[in-house]
Amino acid sequence: MNDGPGRTEPRKVVISVEGMHCASCSARVEKKLSALKGVAQTRVHLPTKTVYVTFEPDAVSPGELTDALEDIGYTVTDFVDQQDFTPEAALRTMQDESRAYLRRFLCALGLTALLFFARFIDMSPYTQLLVTAAVWLWCGRHFHRGFWRSVKNLAPDMNTLVSISSSTAFIYSVLILVLPTVFYGRYHKPMWTEVALLITFINFGRWLESDSRRRAGGAVAKLMNLAPRFAHIVVGGAGKTVPIAQVTRGMVVSVKPAGMVPVDGVILKGSTTLDESLLTGESNPVYKAEGDRVFGGTLNKGGLVFLRAEGIGSESVLAAIVRSVREAQSSKSAVQRMADRVSFYFVPAVLLIAAVSACAWLFFGGRAGAAHAVTAFATVLAAACPCAMGLAVPVALAVGIDRAASLGILIKNADVLDRVGRINTVVFDKTGTLTAGNMTVRDIVPAEGVHEARLLDAACLTQSHSEHPLGEAVRKLCRARRAQAPDPDSFFTEQGMGVVARSGGTTFLAGRPAWLGGRGVTIADMAYAGIDSPLIAFAEGGRYLGFLAFTDEVRPEAMATVRRLKEAGIKVMIISGDREASVKQVAAACGVEEYRAGVLPADKAEIIKSLQAAGASVAMAGDGFNDAPALARADIGMALAAGTDIAVESADITFTRTGVGAVCEAVFLSRAIRRVMRQNLFWAFLYNILLIPLAAGAFYPALGVMMPVWAAGGAMGVSSVSVVLSSLRLRKMKIS
Repeated sequence: MNDGPGRTEPRKVVISVEGMHCASCSARVEKKLSALKGVAQTRVHLPTKTVYVTFEPDAVSPGELTDALEDIGYTVTDFVDQQDFTPEAALRTMQDESRAYLRRFLCALGLTALLFFARFIDMSPYTQLLVTAAVWLWCGRHFHRGFWRSVKNLAPDMNTLVSISSSTAFIYSVLILVLPTVFYGRYHKPMWTEVALLITFINFGRWLESDSRRRAGGAVAKLMNLAPRFAHIVVGGAGKTVPIAQVTRGMVVSVKPAGMVPVDGVILKGSTTLDESLLTGESNPVYKAEGDRVFGGTLNKGGLVFLRAEGIGSESVLAAIVRSVREAQSSKSAVQRMADRVSFYFVPAVLLIAAVSACAWLFFGGRAGAAHAVTAFATVLAAACPCAMGLAVPVALAVGIDRAASLGILIKNADVLDRVGRINTVVFDKTGTLTAGNMTVRDIVPAEGVHEARLLDAACLTQSHSEHPLGEAVRKLCRARRAQAPDPDSFFTEQGMGVVARSGGTTFLAGRPAWLGGRGVTIADMAYAGIDSPLIAFAEGGRYLGFLAFTDEVRPEAMATVRRLKEAGIKVMIISGDREASVKQVAAACGVEEYRAGVLPADKAEIIKSLQAAGASVAMAGDGFNDAPALARADIGMALAAGTDIAVESADITFTRTGVGAVCEAVFLSRAIRRVMRQNLFWAFLYNILLIPLAAGAFYPALGVMMPVWAAGGAMGVSSVSVVLSSLRLRKMKIS
């Protein structure tokens, strides 16, 4: 689709980048790519080291994007369109990175152990120098590469701090060894063990951090593993197994008992129950029969079924869910943007603090001044941890959205988390939301002189293309009665009111009785006045034919959901287009005191607007086409699984499972994610506030000891790991 003459649609890609470690790295990448002409948006997902870029292909090429990244010292390992991106490559990269850190840690640990036993094995000072040099140069070479990259781009980062810290201590130790007459006295001692321990501890922390981040993507990895590699297609009455890539839209696919459904499709023959738990979070198997839609990656726990393939590869619901989760994880909340701004200035500030503390010790430290200056300078750099600040929010976001996906909750982006914490009112639609949406025709009431079959024919014709749950109930009735009606010549929907269908020169109307009356239909039979359930009235050529009354059960969990929201201090109300009696009945069953009935779709949005004007922060939960304006107007729009594509597009949170209980889980889990992000950031900042003064020697007059460099390195690793482990709590945290 073109936006205008000669203008192509923006391209969205995912770039996997090696070498990003902290918020300074992500800020540098975003700044570099955003400066290119034609780049509309750049988002770095630090936990998986990927960059999401939207750009104009006519203005900038993929080669220019990769060149820009390599110019600032990073290595591009993958470049794919967002619709084709799978997290498998990112997970493999993270796994390789984790193994590399483990190798460096184990090597450094072994060499450091030699230094510990140097006094027992009579190791010469020069041998200790060689052992320490091996740790410093080989086990810490990635820090030094990062340092030179930061020098080249005038953008210091965490690697800068580690490299300068370890290099300062190492070079100081070498000078003591080769210039003993200059560096003489009990205060000047080589720091071989300290340098080795610093590199060892930081590699250990990096390994734990990398492995934890890899495990944080558990739900998405499980989703990707659901995608079958082969399918059994039926061609000319014979079946054969082919790779999934060879399946095309419209093919007939068979799924045996205990087999995995390979593609999205519609059942043509047979019935079964499907386990959709990993895809939707729904624990109970779901019954499926002819005409029902099924999704790739679900497990067939019943009989043999044949289906027509419709959603394949990137078009499948599974692929859409994975894309949604990844895009949400790569987005940034207001908290993250604030942390990034602070982190950008943090490393230069640390370098300044380290230099000031070293100068202070040189001028005021007396005979021990030089030794303490080196220790303070190296320790401040080793203790500071922008990595923890950089990971505090994105890892919590990644794990939280991952947990939400495993529960069948898709959060659109990180901004939703900022808004959901302010929600104090939840508005529910009725049909298909608080009720099950499995409408059935309860009564067929023809007008006087009208045969029931004629009323049913009009119902089948007018509801053949309706997206409303009532329309689906009519179609089920028509199939059960084997009633057939020709497709209408034309079909028009007046949103929230009714439909106009024309067939053979005759106009048929179906909708609210008042709407029919407004179109000149005289309804003499007022029997529907006492009906307390939804209904549709019908007319043919201006003549009233009668009405169908429907029944729908309130969802079993609806009352508990309303109660939990109220206990959390959230106001609950219902806004529905159904009649007063029907809405009142459902409200009473659910324990909702405030409701609005007979509301048109546009009026739903206006009601939400009025609530917002009165100071309410509103979440709207709905499932259908009629709810789209209200979902878009609300502070948080929530679309249930049965929702149409337009409803899902308008929503901030989408549920891939049935059940209104997901609304509670979405609100409480979103709040939990936001809470953990803030806690992580608080502890990351507090760590630096407390440890940097200690590393600088501010407490030396009172304690009489300087913090050793190796302890600072260990603390740096612990701080990063603690942030990741804190985020991993979201995987098992009780949501209430």
